[in-house]
Amino acid sequence: MTKNQKIFSAVAIVFTTATVFIYKNYNPSTINLFPKCAFKTLTGYSCPGCGGQRALHSLLNGEIKQAFFYNPILFVAVPYLFLLITTNVFAPEKKLNKILNHYITSLTIFFIIIAYWILRNVL
Repeated sequence: MTKNQKIFSAVAIVFTTATVFIYKNYNPSTINLFPKCAFKTLTGYSCPGCGGQRALHSLLNGEIKQAFFYNPILFVAVPYLFLLITTNVFAPEKKLNKILNHYITSLTIFFIIIAYWILRNVL
């Protein structure tokens, strides 16, 4: 492991631990500590990330059904981002990393997010 990988890993562990602690113990619905969605504030419509903080809080407290209700795309985004970051840092030459970073994968994810964004505001 290179020096940069060690630094990245340490920062990622500290950041993840702090995030898990905060979102496990503090409910974004009841505390003004968490930022509000600028898009929703300006337009009244939900963005693809709206509900993500509440979903993370619910997920960390074992409320899977409630987390899915708040933001179902979180269940796809978190594992994907975890795999993407992990393979970029630890296995950049592996086939999985090439698939995750491929432009077709990026376009597919982009269109899924756009479709989700539209559907959540129409339905």
